[in-house]
Amino acid sequence: MIPLLGTQRTFIAFALAIALVAAIGLRGRWTAVPVLIAAALAIPVGTVNVRVLEQPVGDRILELNEGQAVHSLYRPGGHLTGRCWDGLMVVPFAVRRRPPRSIAILGNAAGTAARSFGNFFPAARVDGVEIDGELTELGYRYFDLGGPHLRTFTADARPWLRGSEDAERFPSVLRDPVETASPC
Repeated sequence: MIPLLGTQRTFIAFALAIALVAAIGLRGRWTAVPVLIAAALAIPVGTVNVRVLEQPVGDRILELNEGQAVHSLYRPGGHLTGRCWDGLMVVPFAVRRRPPRSIAILGNAAGTAARSFGNFFPAARVDGVEIDGELTELGYRYFDLGGPHLRTFTADARPWLRGSEDAERFPSVLRDPVETASPC
């Protein structure tokens, strides 16, 4: 639904569906909740936006979900962030001794991890997959998104994995998909 409706409206639509079921289950005692959520669908698109904020020290952060979470961070002059993304740089060595030849980032946002992988593993091909193309554009514009072998894709991650010309690079993900939350 995200490519059709956008992230904000998709979340609101699912919240409405859940609220309707709950109101029915509670025999109408909470009828006002689905009505309020339905009213949120009437808010014009763009009223609540993705925000790029520059902090006094020069860091840029990408906020989504009305500021509930930071989805990307750019720290000028470096590739480490001092936050959870830094831990991702050691994950490849948890399962192998050599640097990775290819990396897929599913849910790339504005590319914090893609940029770091490109710096620390310059020979690796990095595929950044993000369902919301606007976030990738913000990555190039404000977050220095780039790397020697970076390719970005605007797509839903699972269909992208299944249809990728390089799907054989990710056989364990395709065989046994695991839902994981962002470490951030």
